[in-house]
Amino acid sequence: MLDAGWKLLAVPALRQVLAGLRVSVVSPAVLARRSGVLISMGGDGTLLGAAQWAAPLKKPVLSVNLGGLGFMTAVGPSALGQ
Repeated sequence: MLDAGWKLLAVPALRQVLAGLRVSVVSPAVLARRSGVLISMGGDGTLLGAAQWAAPLKKPVLSVNLGGLGFMTAVGPSALGQ
């Protein structure tokens, strides 16, 4: 994505996980405002949190299920390479 000119933003909770990568860490409100699309990686609770910030701004959310059930999440990690 970075090679395609995308700028990656992440919330502070991911700061340690993404250390060393070219990712800007910003608040959820700033992330939602500055993003064209939000990618939620986790379970249904993570998706609901992302939707809370995205909905007022009418931003789309792609949800990747990293949990066990994922009733609302759109795709699993294996679909990301497609």
